[in-house]
Amino acid sequence: MSKFNSNCSEVRISPSTMLPLVLLFAAALASGPPVVLDDPTLCNPSGYIAGVDLGLDCCTFVVCDNARLNKTGFQGKCMGGTAWNQALLVCDDVKYVPDCDVTTCDVPKRTNAECADPQPTGSTCCVGQNREGGKNGYEPVFTAGSAPEFFIRGNDRDEQKCPLGQVFVLESCCCEYEYAPAPPCDDTTGFYFADPDDACCTYLQCWANRTGFDTVPCMPPSVWNDDNKTCDIKYNVMDCMAAECGVEMTDEPCPDSFEGDCCRNGLFYTLGPDSTQYTIAGAEGMDNDRLLCCPVNMDGNQMIFNADPEVCCCEVEDLGL
Repeated sequence: MSKFNSNCSEVRISPSTMLPLVLLFAAALASGPPVVLDDPTLCNPSGYIAGVDLGLDCCTFVVCDNARLNKTGFQGKCMGGTAWNQALLVCDDVKYVPDCDVTTCDVPKRTNAECADPQPTGSTCCVGQNREGGKNGYEPVFTAGSAPEFFIRGNDRDEQKCPLGQVFVLESCCCEYEYAPAPPCDDTTGFYFADPDDACCTYLQCWANRTGFDTVPCMPPSVWNDDNKTCDIKYNVMDCMAAECGVEMTDEPCPDSFEGDCCRNGLFYTLGPDSTQYTIAGAEGMDNDRLLCCPVNMDGNQMIFNADPEVCCCEVEDLGL
């Protein structure tokens, strides 16, 4: 998703440089047509070109569009009285860009004025809008263009075009990539669904954009419990009690003798200095000197380590009440 600020300019900040927030916030892609690059090699190696190298002012920078083989670029403007620093690839304080006179720069003006009408409408929107929350968003008002990828900013006469492959979406008031959710992931109630081809042994995990899914197996002998949306023991899923999902996974057995207070699943446990702490011994690569703590359960009760060989785990202390 391409996020826009109050002048609907796509924000792109160089991740390689950490500067004060006021300087980083000043960089924003301004409205206007893409810049045609006669020499795509200017994009090497950073993907950013100083505007002065293309005959533009010193507050301007160009972000190369590698989707178009660097033959075009998105024009950006440094705002808030900052200038483009090509060495650091950020909008910087003018004292660090002494050759730039920012008073000569053509920079869009920001406004904090709220949009007069609730947004979005059938054809307009404002950045920061939230109709259900009673927020109209902030000026300027954007209008959907003549095609899905076009929009008009404020009172501009010319349409602007979203980056390649994106369309203008009124609900978010920005350019976004189009995604077509695929069943069953078009059901927005969750991301995990029963596998129609194997309801017991596998389940479907949807991708974040819901355009597809991965088929994930439950580890035998567990089966998919679609009510709880988790792999579960087969006795909790009536329809899968007879399911055979492959070779069952088993824990390493405990030996007859070992060093420690108790053993569970092939690991040796020793009670720590107090009842809430323990150490794990016998596991390759494990730091035996590091104390581990029992967690607090969902009811807010501190669990303690029970070293009884029949238990050998953290549990809530039985106070005998």
